[in-house]
Amino acid sequence: MKLENQVCTESQGYKLEQLGVSTDCLFCYCMVSTSFEKDRKGILPTKWEIVGLSYLATTRIAPAYTAAELGIMINWDLVFVSSPYSNRQGWVFGAINDWQIENKNETIGRGDVLIYLLESRKMKVEEVNKALLNF
Repeated sequence: MKLENQVCTESQGYKLEQLGVSTDCLFCYCMVSTSFEKDRKGILPTKWEIVGLSYLATTRIAPAYTAAELGIMINWDLVFVSSPYSNRQGWVFGAINDWQIENKNETIGRGDVLIYLLESRKMKVEEVNKALLNF
């Protein structure tokens, strides 16, 4: 499976960072620049260092939280999950008679859930960061 399908979107990572979620995650979105090629975006390990490659530079754009990291940050007591194996084309997350998020990609759905829980104040950023720190 491609790494792009296993991490949240760039905009979700940026939004979670703006909401105060720790950026201490495994991967991040970066702009990769070389002296011989056009700049392009990529996903790199957060702790990645360039050693001895003077023609290569990276600029961090946003965190790229994995499905596992998002899963550990979400308080699942607040969420129901319906997998794509039921009568739907994708994952459904929500709370009965309250809210619902549907996405074909589980990781992006988890990102939307975490953003919703933080914005609606159903979860506090401190508990999210504590869970990520203990991961």
